[in-house]
Amino acid sequence: MRSIFRQSMIVLAAGAAAAIIIVLSMQVLSSRVMTEESNQSEASGPTVSILASDAVRDQSWGSFAFTSQVLIRDEFGIRAELYPDLTTETLREYRTAKEAEDGADLIIGHGREFASTFQTYAEQYPDVEFVSLHGESKHDNHTVYTFDVAPTEVLAMTAAALKSESGSVGVLSKSGDWRSRKQVEERLQELGTELHYEVVQDRNNTEQALEALERLREAGADVIYSRGNTFNRYVIQQAAEDDFYVIGFIDDQSYLGREHVLTSIVNNVPLVYEKIMTDYLSEAGLPGGIVELSAEDHVFYLAPFGPMFTEEDMAELKKHDTRVLRHLYNGTR
Repeated sequence: MRSIFRQSMIVLAAGAAAAIIIVLSMQVLSSRVMTEESNQSEASGPTVSILASDAVRDQSWGSFAFTSQVLIRDEFGIRAELYPDLTTETLREYRTAKEAEDGADLIIGHGREFASTFQTYAEQYPDVEFVSLHGESKHDNHTVYTFDVAPTEVLAMTAAALKSESGSVGVLSKSGDWRSRKQVEERLQELGTELHYEVVQDRNNTEQALEALERLREAGADVIYSRGNTFNRYVIQQAAEDDFYVIGFIDDQSYLGREHVLTSIVNNVPLVYEKIMTDYLSEAGLPGGIVELSAEDHVFYLAPFGPMFTEEDMAELKKHDTRVLRHLYNGTR
Protein backbone atom coordinates (compact mmCIF):
# COMPACT_ATOMS: atom_id res chain seq x y z
CA MET A 1 0.00 0.00 0.00
CA ARG A 2 2.80 2.32 0.98
CA SER A 3 4.58 1.46 -2.30
CA ILE A 4 1.48 2.34 -4.36
CA PHE A 5 1.10 5.65 -2.50
CA ARG A 6 4.76 6.47 -3.12
CA GLN A 7 4.40 5.68 -6.82
CA SER A 8 1.31 7.90 -7.03
CA MET A 9 3.20 10.79 -5.42
CA ILE A 10 6.08 10.31 -7.86
CA VAL A 11 3.66 10.38 -10.78
CA LEU A 12 1.98 13.54 -9.46
CA ALA A 13 5.35 15.25 -8.89
CA ALA A 14 6.52 14.34 -12.38
CA GLY A 15 3.29 15.67 -13.82
CA ALA A 16 3.61 18.95 -11.90
CA ALA A 17 7.22 19.32 -13.01
CA ALA A 18 6.23 18.73 -16.61
CA ALA A 19 3.46 21.30 -16.34
CA ILE A 20 5.89 23.86 -14.90
CA ILE A 21 8.35 23.17 -17.71
CA ILE A 22 5.60 23.64 -20.32
CA VAL A 23 4.49 26.94 -18.74
CA LEU A 24 8.06 28.24 -18.53
CA SER A 25 8.71 27.21 -22.12
CA MET A 26 5.61 29.05 -23.26
CA GLN A 27 6.70 32.15 -21.33
CA VAL A 28 10.18 32.03 -22.88
CA LEU A 29 8.69 31.53 -26.35
CA SER A 30 6.22 34.37 -25.80
CA SER A 31 9.00 36.64 -24.53
CA ARG A 32 11.14 35.76 -27.53
CA VAL A 33 8.30 36.49 -29.94
CA MET A 34 7.58 39.81 -28.22
CA THR A 35 11.27 40.72 -28.36
CA GLU A 36 11.45 39.85 -32.04
CA GLU A 37 8.31 41.87 -32.73
CA SER A 38 9.75 44.78 -30.73
CA ASN A 39 13.01 44.59 -32.65
CA GLN A 40 11.15 44.44 -35.96
CA SER A 41 9.03 47.43 -34.95
CA GLU A 42 12.13 49.28 -33.83
CA ALA A 43 13.96 48.47 -37.04
CA SER A 44 11.06 49.70 -39.15
CA GLY A 45 11.24 53.21 -37.63
CA PRO A 46 13.96 55.84 -38.03
CA THR A 47 17.45 55.19 -36.74
CA VAL A 48 18.88 58.03 -34.64
CA SER A 49 22.55 58.48 -33.73
CA ILE A 50 23.47 60.89 -30.92
CA LEU A 51 27.05 62.15 -30.90
CA ALA A 52 28.56 63.81 -27.82
CA SER A 53 32.03 65.17 -27.18
CA ASP A 54 31.68 64.81 -23.40
CA ALA A 55 31.74 61.72 -21.23
CA VAL A 56 28.38 60.63 -19.84
CA ARG A 57 28.65 61.64 -16.19
CA ASP A 58 26.08 62.61 -13.59
CA GLN A 59 25.25 66.32 -13.47
CA SER A 60 27.14 67.11 -16.67
CA TRP A 61 26.31 68.31 -20.17
CA GLY A 62 27.18 64.83 -21.40
CA SER A 63 24.70 63.24 -19.01
CA PHE A 64 21.91 65.12 -20.80
CA ALA A 65 22.79 63.23 -23.99
CA PHE A 66 22.06 59.97 -22.14
CA THR A 67 18.82 61.15 -20.50
CA SER A 68 17.70 62.52 -23.87
CA GLN A 69 18.47 59.20 -25.55
CA VAL A 70 16.32 57.38 -22.98
CA LEU A 71 13.49 59.90 -23.38
CA ILE A 72 13.22 59.68 -27.16
CA ARG A 73 13.53 55.89 -27.09
CA ASP A 74 10.68 55.59 -24.60
CA GLU A 75 8.45 58.36 -25.92
CA PHE A 76 8.81 57.77 -29.66
CA GLY A 77 9.64 54.04 -29.72
CA ILE A 78 12.66 54.51 -31.94
CA ARG A 79 16.16 53.10 -32.07
CA ALA A 80 18.61 55.69 -30.72
CA GLU A 81 22.31 55.02 -30.16
CA LEU A 82 24.64 57.27 -28.18
CA TYR A 83 28.35 57.78 -28.97
CA PRO A 84 30.09 59.87 -26.25
CA ASP A 85 33.74 60.92 -25.73
CA LEU A 86 34.20 62.35 -29.24
CA THR A 87 36.75 64.78 -27.88
CA THR A 88 38.55 65.76 -31.09
CA GLU A 89 37.49 66.96 -34.52
CA THR A 90 38.97 63.78 -36.03
CA LEU A 91 36.78 61.58 -33.81
CA ARG A 92 33.70 63.68 -34.57
CA GLU A 93 34.32 63.46 -38.31
CA TYR A 94 34.95 59.71 -38.18
CA ARG A 95 31.79 58.96 -36.20
CA THR A 96 29.64 61.28 -38.31
CA ALA A 97 30.79 59.66 -41.55
CA LYS A 98 30.42 56.15 -40.13
CA GLU A 99 26.86 56.72 -38.91
CA ALA A 100 25.87 58.28 -42.23
CA GLU A 101 27.40 55.36 -44.14
CA ASP A 102 25.76 52.80 -41.83
CA GLY A 103 22.29 54.14 -42.60
CA ALA A 104 21.40 56.52 -39.78
CA ASP A 105 18.32 58.54 -40.69
CA LEU A 106 18.99 61.32 -38.18
CA ILE A 107 22.31 62.33 -36.60
CA ILE A 108 22.16 64.66 -33.60
CA GLY A 109 25.28 66.50 -32.43
CA HIS A 110 25.11 67.25 -28.71
CA GLY A 111 26.76 70.68 -28.79
CA ARG A 112 27.81 73.51 -31.07
CA GLU A 113 31.14 71.82 -31.83
CA PHE A 114 29.25 69.45 -34.17
CA ALA A 115 27.82 72.27 -36.29
CA SER A 116 30.98 72.79 -38.35
CA THR A 117 31.38 69.02 -38.84
CA PHE A 118 27.78 68.69 -40.02
CA GLN A 119 28.18 71.58 -42.45
CA THR A 120 30.65 69.37 -44.32
CA TYR A 121 28.83 66.04 -44.10
CA ALA A 122 25.30 67.37 -44.69
CA GLU A 123 26.41 68.23 -48.22
CA GLN A 124 27.97 64.79 -48.75
CA TYR A 125 24.92 62.90 -47.41
CA PRO A 126 21.82 64.80 -48.60
CA ASP A 127 19.48 61.94 -47.60
CA VAL A 128 20.55 62.09 -43.94
CA GLU A 129 19.10 64.69 -41.56
CA PHE A 130 21.59 66.43 -39.27
CA VAL A 131 20.77 68.37 -36.11
CA SER A 132 23.15 70.20 -33.80
CA LEU A 133 22.45 71.88 -30.49
CA HIS A 134 23.60 75.45 -31.12
CA GLY A 135 25.89 76.60 -33.93
CA GLU A 136 25.28 77.65 -37.53
CA SER A 137 23.63 75.91 -40.49
CA LYS A 138 24.32 76.18 -44.23
CA HIS A 139 22.29 73.28 -45.67
CA ASP A 140 18.61 72.34 -45.81
CA ASN A 141 19.28 68.95 -44.18
CA HIS A 142 21.11 70.52 -41.22
CA THR A 143 18.89 72.08 -38.54
CA VAL A 144 20.28 73.93 -35.53
CA TYR A 145 18.20 74.00 -32.35
CA THR A 146 19.31 76.79 -30.07
CA PHE A 147 17.99 78.94 -27.24
CA ASP A 148 18.96 82.35 -25.96
CA VAL A 149 19.16 82.41 -22.18
CA ALA A 150 20.13 86.11 -22.11
CA PRO A 151 17.09 87.33 -20.11
CA THR A 152 17.64 84.59 -17.55
CA GLU A 153 21.36 85.33 -17.26
CA VAL A 154 20.71 89.06 -16.97
CA LEU A 155 18.36 88.40 -14.05
CA ALA A 156 20.84 86.01 -12.40
CA MET A 157 23.67 88.53 -12.75
CA THR A 158 21.42 91.28 -11.37
CA ALA A 159 21.02 89.05 -8.32
CA ALA A 160 24.81 88.57 -8.27
CA ALA A 161 25.37 92.34 -8.25
CA LEU A 162 22.85 92.68 -5.44
CA LYS A 163 24.74 90.20 -3.24
CA SER A 164 28.26 91.38 -4.13
CA GLU A 165 29.98 93.29 -1.33
CA SER A 166 32.99 94.23 -3.45
CA GLY A 167 30.95 95.59 -6.37
CA SER A 168 32.78 93.12 -8.61
CA VAL A 169 31.50 89.86 -10.13
CA GLY A 170 33.16 87.26 -12.35
CA VAL A 171 32.15 84.94 -15.18
CA LEU A 172 34.03 81.74 -15.94
CA SER A 173 33.12 80.13 -19.27
CA LYS A 174 34.33 78.01 -22.16
CA SER A 175 35.97 80.09 -24.87
CA GLY A 176 33.45 81.41 -27.42
CA ASP A 177 30.49 79.99 -25.53
CA TRP A 178 28.91 83.01 -23.80
CA ARG A 179 26.40 84.73 -26.08
CA SER A 180 24.85 86.97 -23.41
CA ARG A 181 27.97 88.90 -22.47
CA LYS A 182 26.87 92.23 -24.01
CA GLN A 183 23.44 92.21 -22.34
CA VAL A 184 24.93 91.25 -18.97
CA GLU A 185 27.61 93.95 -19.21
CA GLU A 186 24.95 96.58 -19.96
CA ARG A 187 22.92 95.57 -16.89
CA LEU A 188 25.98 95.52 -14.61
CA GLN A 189 27.03 98.98 -15.84
CA GLU A 190 23.58 100.26 -14.88
CA LEU A 191 24.11 98.80 -11.41
CA GLY A 192 27.65 100.16 -11.07
CA THR A 193 29.11 96.66 -10.82
CA GLU A 194 32.40 95.63 -12.42
CA LEU A 195 32.57 92.49 -14.56
CA HIS A 196 35.64 90.25 -14.86
CA TYR A 197 35.66 87.49 -17.48
CA GLU A 198 37.88 84.43 -17.79
CA VAL A 199 37.69 81.53 -20.27
CA VAL A 200 38.92 77.95 -20.50
CA GLN A 201 39.34 75.89 -23.64
CA ASP A 202 37.65 72.74 -22.33
CA ARG A 203 34.50 72.48 -20.20
CA ASN A 204 36.02 69.48 -18.42
CA ASN A 205 39.42 70.99 -17.61
CA THR A 206 39.15 71.42 -13.85
CA GLU A 207 42.76 72.49 -13.31
CA GLN A 208 42.53 75.28 -15.89
CA ALA A 209 39.17 76.37 -14.49
CA LEU A 210 40.50 76.66 -10.94
CA GLU A 211 43.44 78.73 -12.18
CA ALA A 212 40.98 81.05 -13.95
CA LEU A 213 38.87 81.17 -10.79
CA GLU A 214 41.91 82.31 -8.81
CA ARG A 215 42.48 85.15 -11.28
CA LEU A 216 38.85 86.25 -10.93
CA ARG A 217 39.13 86.23 -7.16
CA GLU A 218 42.41 88.17 -7.26
CA ALA A 219 40.65 90.77 -9.45
CA GLY A 220 38.15 91.28 -6.62
CA ALA A 221 35.14 89.24 -7.77
CA ASP A 222 33.17 87.87 -4.83
CA VAL A 223 30.36 86.31 -6.91
CA ILE A 224 31.25 83.89 -9.72
CA TYR A 225 28.97 82.71 -12.51
CA SER A 226 30.53 79.36 -13.37
CA ARG A 227 29.39 78.29 -16.86
CA GLY A 228 31.18 74.99 -16.74
CA ASN A 229 30.59 71.32 -16.80
CA THR A 230 32.74 68.99 -14.75
CA PHE A 231 34.59 71.86 -13.09
CA ASN A 232 31.46 73.50 -11.62
CA ARG A 233 31.40 71.25 -8.59
CA TYR A 234 35.00 72.19 -7.79
CA VAL A 235 34.26 75.90 -8.13
CA ILE A 236 31.34 75.54 -5.73
CA GLN A 237 33.49 73.52 -3.35
CA GLN A 238 36.03 76.36 -3.43
CA ALA A 239 33.23 78.83 -2.75
CA ALA A 240 32.32 76.94 0.42
CA GLU A 241 35.96 76.94 1.56
CA ASP A 242 36.68 80.60 0.76
CA ASP A 243 33.16 81.94 1.47
CA PHE A 244 32.01 83.53 -1.77
CA TYR A 245 28.85 83.16 -3.84
CA VAL A 246 28.34 81.20 -7.07
CA ILE A 247 25.70 81.03 -9.80
CA GLY A 248 25.29 77.45 -11.04
CA PHE A 249 24.84 76.27 -14.60
CA ILE A 250 22.97 73.54 -16.52
CA ASP A 251 21.46 71.97 -13.37
CA ASP A 252 20.01 73.43 -10.18
CA GLN A 253 23.30 73.13 -8.31
CA SER A 254 22.09 74.31 -4.90
CA TYR A 255 22.57 70.75 -3.62
CA LEU A 256 26.34 71.32 -3.95
CA GLY A 257 26.30 74.25 -1.53
CA ARG A 258 22.98 75.72 -0.49
CA GLU A 259 24.56 78.56 1.50
CA HIS A 260 26.77 79.63 -1.41
CA VAL A 261 24.76 79.01 -4.61
CA LEU A 262 22.60 82.08 -5.30
CA THR A 263 20.65 80.41 -8.13
CA SER A 264 21.36 78.40 -11.30
CA ILE A 265 20.68 78.72 -15.01
CA VAL A 266 18.95 75.40 -15.71
CA ASN A 267 18.82 73.81 -19.17
CA ASN A 268 16.14 71.18 -19.77
CA VAL A 269 17.93 69.54 -22.69
CA PRO A 270 15.71 66.42 -22.97
CA LEU A 271 12.83 68.73 -23.90
CA VAL A 272 14.97 70.04 -26.78
CA TYR A 273 15.32 66.45 -28.03
CA GLU A 274 11.58 65.96 -27.66
CA LYS A 275 11.04 69.03 -29.84
CA ILE A 276 13.57 67.75 -32.40
CA MET A 277 11.86 64.36 -32.69
CA THR A 278 8.37 65.90 -32.82
CA ASP A 279 9.48 68.09 -35.71
CA TYR A 280 11.34 65.25 -37.43
CA LEU A 281 8.34 62.92 -37.32
CA SER A 282 5.85 65.60 -38.33
CA GLU A 283 4.44 65.83 -41.83
CA ALA A 284 6.57 68.91 -42.56
CA GLY A 285 9.75 67.36 -41.12
CA LEU A 286 12.79 69.26 -39.90
CA PRO A 287 12.83 72.80 -41.26
CA GLY A 288 16.56 73.25 -41.80
CA GLY A 289 18.31 76.44 -40.72
CA ILE A 290 18.05 77.70 -37.15
CA VAL A 291 15.19 76.98 -34.73
CA GLU A 292 15.28 79.44 -31.82
CA LEU A 293 13.56 78.09 -28.70
CA SER A 294 12.30 80.49 -26.03
CA ALA A 295 11.38 80.42 -22.36
CA GLU A 296 7.86 79.46 -23.43
CA ASP A 297 9.31 76.13 -24.66
CA HIS A 298 10.47 75.46 -21.05
CA VAL A 299 13.94 74.36 -22.17
CA PHE A 300 15.64 76.78 -19.76
CA TYR A 301 14.69 78.56 -16.57
CA LEU A 302 16.09 80.15 -13.43
CA ALA A 303 16.30 77.92 -10.35
CA PRO A 304 14.80 79.20 -7.08
CA PHE A 305 16.93 81.75 -5.26
CA GLY A 306 18.86 80.63 -2.20
CA PRO A 307 18.19 81.40 1.47
CA MET A 308 20.60 84.35 1.45
CA PHE A 309 18.00 86.49 -0.37
CA THR A 310 15.80 88.59 1.90
CA GLU A 311 12.37 89.97 1.12
CA GLU A 312 14.07 93.31 0.49
CA ASP A 313 16.39 91.64 -2.03
CA MET A 314 13.43 90.14 -3.86
CA ALA A 315 11.65 93.49 -3.95
CA GLU A 316 14.78 95.07 -5.44
CA LEU A 317 15.01 92.35 -8.11
CA LYS A 318 11.40 92.92 -9.09
CA LYS A 319 12.14 96.60 -9.69
CA HIS A 320 14.60 95.58 -12.42
CA ASP A 321 12.88 92.53 -13.88
CA THR A 322 9.16 92.52 -13.12
CA ARG A 323 8.17 90.85 -16.40
CA VAL A 324 11.08 88.39 -16.58
CA LEU A 325 10.85 87.57 -12.90
CA ARG A 326 7.13 86.78 -13.20
CA HIS A 327 7.80 84.50 -16.17
CA LEU A 328 10.85 82.64 -14.94
CA TYR A 329 10.52 82.55 -11.18
CA ASN A 330 7.61 81.12 -9.21
CA GLY A 331 8.10 83.23 -6.08
CA THR A 332 9.29 80.47 -3.73
CA ARG A 333 12.71 80.36 -2.20
